[in-house]
Amino acid sequence: MAKGNRKVPGINASSTADISFILLIFFLVVTSMSHQTGLNSRLPEKTEDNTPPPKILQRNVLAVNVNMHSKVLVKPGDMEVGEFESRYGVKVTDVPFEKLRWIAKDFIRNQITDPLGNVVMSELEAYPVMIDTFVIWKDKDGNQHALPDGQPRRISKNHVITLTTDRASEYSVYFKVANELYGAYNELRNELAEEAYGRPYAELDGNQQEVCQQYFKMKIYEAKPQEYTVNVQQ
Repeated sequence: MAKGNRKVPGINASSTADISFILLIFFLVVTSMSHQTGLNSRLPEKTEDNTPPPKILQRNVLAVNVNMHSKVLVKPGDMEVGEFESRYGVKVTDVPFEKLRWIAKDFIRNQITDPLGNVVMSELEAYPVMIDTFVIWKDKDGNQHALPDGQPRRISKNHVITLTTDRASEYSVYFKVANELYGAYNELRNELAEEAYGRPYAELDGNQQEVCQQYFKMKIYEAKPQEYTVNVQQ
């Protein structure tokens, strides 16, 4: 019997598109999407255009600026430049990242500490005014929560930390600076949690954390990037 040329039957690909579509949906559902690393921050609430800005005393302001050369400049309240530089061992026009958190914590608590954390001075006239405050936090059900010892704490309610950057500065530098400033508040909340509750802040329940947050509210205001940077002067 003579062998003829056999035709190979074609593959039915009519359902290939459907299968591909199903696989695509499957991978979209089960695959975790990567996300950018950033800082959580709360923007100021919108106000009417005719609302006058609040008056803020210079002693209540810790001004942090990243200039066009990505150097960090700091103006701490009304403290003299020479005193600041001698106490922290840095130039106000070139503050290293690793000292920003230390400086910010001292400013918020109106005190001067040494590198080991020991308090050297407190209640400075060049730093924010401190007042005795006792916080009572009400949850959504109206239940009240406060520190277990029932004692007030001296805090600076009117302090402000401003962060400005030059348009030519590196984003990575801005990110490190912001991270240190936010980290100062986190450390203060953790220290209060350890003192008042005997546990780290991360181990407290939501209402206990909220009480700690009320004592150390984050007051970091980020201004629009500038085209140039003004030198820190007294």
